[in-house]
Parts: sequence; C-alpha cells; structure tokens
Amino acid sequence: MSHGLSLSSCYDLALKPTMSLPFPPLALRRLVSPVVDDSYYDNPSGDYILGPLDMGPLAPGQAYERVLDFGCGPGRDARRLLLQQERPKSYVGVDVNRPAIEWCQENLMFDGFRFVHHDVWSPRYGAENSKNRYLPLTPLGSDFTLINANSVFTHLLEDQVEFYLREMCSMLAPTGIIHGGWFFFSKRWFPMMGDSQNTIFISEHDATAAVYYDWDYFRGLLRSLGLRIAAVKWTTVLGFHNVLTLAKSELFPDLDDKIRPPSSVLGFPRSESFYSLPESERPISSSEVWVQQIATDLRAAQAELGRLLAEKKLQDEQIASLTAQRDRSTRQLAAERDNWAQQQAGIRASHEQTVRILSARLEEGSWKALARNGEDMISRLRPGLSRDIHLIGMSGLFDAPWYLGQYPDVREAGVDPLTHYLQSGAAEGRDPNPYFDSDWYLRNNPDVAASGINPLSHYLRHGAIEQRDPSPAFDTKEYLRLHPEVLSAKLNPLVHFLSSRKSH
Repeated sequence: MSHGLSLSSCYDLALKPTMSLPFPPLALRRLVSPVVDDSYYDNPSGDYILGPLDMGPLAPGQAYERVLDFGCGPGRDARRLLLQQERPKSYVGVDVNRPAIEWCQENLMFDGFRFVHHDVWSPRYGAENSKNRYLPLTPLGSDFTLINANSVFTHLLEDQVEFYLREMCSMLAPTGIIHGGWFFFSKRWFPMMGDSQNTIFISEHDATAAVYYDWDYFRGLLRSLGLRIAAVKWTTVLGFHNVLTLAKSELFPDLDDKIRPPSSVLGFPRSESFYSLPESERPISSSEVWVQQIATDLRAAQAELGRLLAEKKLQDEQIASLTAQRDRSTRQLAAERDNWAQQQAGIRASHEQTVRILSARLEEGSWKALARNGEDMISRLRPGLSRDIHLIGMSGLFDAPWYLGQYPDVREAGVDPLTHYLQSGAAEGRDPNPYFDSDWYLRNNPDVAASGINPLSHYLRHGAIEQRDPSPAFDTKEYLRLHPEVLSAKLNPLVHFLSSRKSH
C-alpha cells in the first residue's frame, strides 16, 4: 500500500504546516540509527530543527532558505523541515542508500523538495552501488544557505572528507554555512602515529563505521579550504558527535584559536590548568598525569565497547534476517530456473517446428519470397541502427571505457560496446555514462518508453532541447540557469558539462 500524498494532499500540506506526514519504515530507520522512535523524525512544534542558526550576518531562520541535506537517509531532517513553520524555499536531499531515497521520492518529494541517489560505494549503506569513492555534488545546484551533514563526516575517510568539503565550499551562498557532526581526538597522546596518519577507526572490516579526526589536522584542512569555525557544540559524552558550524565569509566569527576540545574528546587533558602552562612545561610525562589519563581513557574504552557490543548485536540480527532472505531468494531462484528451463524447452520445440515448416516451404520453391522478405527487413533495420551509432558516437555521451568497466560481461564477450548498448544494453537497464540513467529516463518519460526509442538517442534528438533530465544526478534547468551561454547557443547541457570537466 502506497504512503504517497495526492496532489490535493500536497496543496493542503502547503497551507497547514502541522499536517501529518508518513513516517519511514522501521527497517530504513534501523539502518541509519539505533534510535527509531517516531519522535526522532517529528517536529510537532514547527520549530527550527537545528535552532535559529542566527550567527554572524544571518538573521533567525535565514539559513534555511536553500538547503542541501548531504546524507539525508530516509528523510529524518526532510520530514522535520516540512513540518517547520518556516520551510525552506528549496531542498535537495542526497544519499548513497537507494531504498531510502526511493522512499523519500515517493512520500516527501513536493513543495520544492527533491531527493537524489548518490552512486558512491559504501560497505553498509551502498553496497550495491558503483565502486566510485566519491562523485561531484556541484550538478545538484549552488548558492545553498545551509549544507546539513548529520552523521556523515563521521563515516567518511580522509580523501573523501577533503573532496566533499571542497565541493561544498563552491556550492555555498556567500553567507551560507555547513552544519555537521565530527569525532575528534588528539594524536599527541598516541605516539605510535606518524605525521601522515590523521585518523583512527574502530573496525577493520568497515573502516567507515566511525572515523575520528586529529583536531590539529582538521583545523589545518579548514584553513587550506578557506573555511572557519563559526560555532561549536562539544559533546559531554564520550563517543557522541561534536557539532560544528563552518562558514567561508569573514562576516562570521572565527573560533579556530579561541576554542579547545574538552575532556570528552579523546586524548585531551582532563584539567584546565594543563592549558595555562607553556607547551614545553606541560607535564605529559609525569606518572600521575599518565595514570589519570589511562584511567579516564579506560572508562572511555569501556563505554565505547558497550556501544560496539550493542551495534554488533544489531548487526547479528541484520545478518540473520539477510540470511533468511537469501535462503528464500535461493529457493525462489531455483523455482524460477526450473520454470525458465521448461519455457526454453517449449521455445526449442516451437523453433524446431518452425524450421521444419520453413524447410518444407523451401523445398516447395518459396525460398525466393523468403529471401526477398529477409532483405527488406535488414534494409529497414540497418539504417536506424547506423544513424544511432553515428549520432551517439559523435555526441561524446557514450563512455566506452566506463561502459566496459561497469559491465565486464560485455568486455569478456569482445563485442563493440556502443553496438551492444543500442541492441540490448539499454533494454537491460545499462547506462552509457555515470550521468545518464537509462531506466530512470524511461520511468520518468513514459512517452519515450512507449515509443520503443533508445533513451539516449531520444535524449540527443529531443530530450535535451525539451530540458528533460538525463538522471536524478543532473538538474538540467539548474545547469542552464548557471550557464545561460549554453541555453543561448542551444547546446546539449550534459555534453557541455562532461566536455568542460574533461577540459579541466
């Protein structure tokens, strides 16, 4: 049963901010957090979900005008923003988990809200995605007043954090802010770590389960990107997020050298008197300080162990559920295989009968008519295929190396990748490049699906001119707004975008 909203419901919701919205399924909630209560996803008072965010040049609520929700999951913050008395004028939610995005698209995508699947691999949240470690966010838009990253940077590795922070800097409005959670530690208390080691992990099987960043490295990274710490909320509990607000405008306060992590951050002293001494005189080698530090860190480790055991229990339950699902799927696959074998036997029998009939007709002298019909059919098919090959090949939208890398069966078969895509690849849901989603294009353009035209061929001939999107990752209208010269020159926006990236 669908939980989506009708057009009339959407109209009512625009007038009544407190109207009820569907809650995400428990399975999706458990995937992203052990907290699954409805209240965690609700906003009955209509307050600002992150507070008024009135810092620097921002008036209360001004930061919520254009929101990019990086790692939106099953719509926790999106649902709360829809219930906020002052809703964002535009909102883009992006996440690597496809089921979560599909649920949000079905239930929450209206009134300026949209959701996009980010095809980046994650061992827990996007195991079925492509093997990309990161992809650009800039096609999603610019001039965002708030980029929200709730529980995302704590699951990204060092190169991914540097990439996405750089992307976000270019997407911020002049007085925009980045709001996100982080784990920090000080590697001064971990003498075994080298200069190039800036992170620690809690799981050798999934390094992204929780990532802690060295505080000094993090401050240096922000300075290199032109970002400043405008606000910070330190956790009082070991193992919980520290919430930082980052900005690039000089109109915001710069707290970089004015704040010190408290004792709830791993590796930092438990006494404020420690900071009052010159660094050369800080008693980091005294036995008393070391004993106190070890005792405190032991308690922290015990708390972390309890959290990990609880997480392991949840993972064991998920593994048991997945194992049962796999067994059911195996039985279903065996039944379908048997059914398929029976169908193939029937097809072979029908084929053999057809061959016998054709052989008999050939013996009767009708082979000339059959040959004539075959030549007519080939003459009709070949020009269309040839025109598509020429059109797509010249456009630059078919990335043959990427196609062969994504679909090794095509590479192993030794067939021409473009011919394969035109003859069967598109029908099988295969994509010609990372920014053109064949299945998505047909689902969102039923007239194209009904016509039987190859989706990429239609996009090159008609779709781009009609400003249709090639995939949820590329917003055509937004791109043309940012690049009016492409619109005035009547260029294909996706071709322009990909050729511009190659030229840089």
